Amino acid sequence: MNDPTGKINVNWLALWACVYGNSTPDKALRCIGVKLNKTTTDIKARSILNAAQTAEAKQRYQTENISIRDLAELFNTSYGTMRRALAGVPKFVG
Repeated sequence: MNDPTGKINVNWLALWACVYGNSTPDKALRCIGVKLNKTTTDIKARSILNAAQTAEAKQRYQTENISIRDLAELFNTSYGTMRRALAGVPKFVG
């Protein structure tokens, strides 16, 4: 639990705060002074497409000459999420 320098590891303090303080990891790390670039809620928001977005992405992928990466940027999601949403959809052949 202690690092070689004798100081308590920040990650263990954050874990303790989450478990015993009923806190989120982001909030716990912020309380102990760690600056976060992306929160877990930002990451989760980018990895979910609703049914309407998925249907629109499939329609655009089939009818327009657009890549999966371009669609992912258009819908503000990751390439992997978009690739999974478009699994089995044939590519536009123009």
